[in-house]
Amino acid sequence: MISAIPHSNPPPPSTIGADELHALISNGADLAIVDVRNARILDHQGWTTMPSATLIPMEELESRVGELPKNTLIVVTCMTGFRSEPAREFLKQQGFERVEMARFDEYLAKGHPTVPLEHPAQ
Repeated sequence: MISAIPHSNPPPPSTIGADELHALISNGADLAIVDVRNARILDHQGWTTMPSATLIPMEELESRVGELPKNTLIVVTCMTGFRSEPAREFLKQQGFERVEMARFDEYLAKGHPTVPLEHPAQ
């Protein structure tokens, strides 16, 4: 099972910058953005994410890894990297070669656009 980095550690740095990611999104680049936050976190942080992102909570990533394309850039995101960095490492171990991590807090701080996420059926 993939585990989040303890919050006693400093947040990990993004491996792709917010401006670079925004440019890729705006230009329609071939990439998959995976938001690994879960419903509990989104209830607290707000149900928004980066345009074109797919919500796959970290707890489901192992069972849903087959949904991701192996031949494209994958950008894993969460608010501060405590979940997305372990998810990035997991995907690299699964043979995904082009995997980056982008912190959503940095993306928001730059004022880049966000989109709403749908609440899952409860």
